Amino acid sequence: MSEFHSLTCPHCSGTIIVYPNELNCRIFRHGVYRATNEPIPPHLIKEECDRLVLENMIYGCGKPFMVNHEIQAVACDYI
Repeated sequence: MSEFHSLTCPHCSGTIIVYPNELNCRIFRHGVYRATNEPIPPHLIKEECDRLVLENMIYGCGKPFMVNHEIQAVACDYI
C-alpha cells in the first residue's frame, strides 16, 4: 500500500488524500468523480468545477488548493 497524505480542504474542511507522486505542480481541485473515484483534473476551469458540483457528479467542493512544502492544503485561485 502506498504512503499518502491526508489533508483538510481549506474551503469545505473535507478530507483530501494526496499521494507523494501527485505533488508535481502542487495544484489540485478538491473533487473525485462519483462514477470512477478518479480525481478531477488539477487545472480544471472554475465553470466546469461549479458544474460538476451543481450536477452532483463529484465528491468534494471542486475548489482549488495547493499543497505547500509543509504538506498542508492552502487555498489558491483557479490557475
